[in-house]
Amino acid sequence: MFDAQNDLLGKQVEDTVTGLRGTAIARLVYMNGCVQYQIQPKIVVDGVPVEPKWYDNEQVILVSKRKAVKNKRTPPGGPPPSSVPHKGKQKG
Repeated sequence: MFDAQNDLLGKQVEDTVTGLRGTAIARLVYMNGCVQYQIQPKIVVDGVPVEPKWYDNEQVILVSKRKAVKNKRTPPGGPPPSSVPHKGKQKG
């Protein structure tokens, strides 16, 4: 059964069967109660990241409680909407 308090999304995890380590980037919950996590490894081959794979919840363990670092985004540029002239029909 899925336990939201022990959710692994965004955390560093390891698949105990293959030994693959990476970030849990997605969670899939089936109607029958099975839970799987998609793990994105940090491995890069020829400059291309390795494709993430799905693993059963029972074989995925937490490696680090620290969440993966998110990219710091700057707000988009441009003037605020109130200062942009309207291009539609003008009344009058």
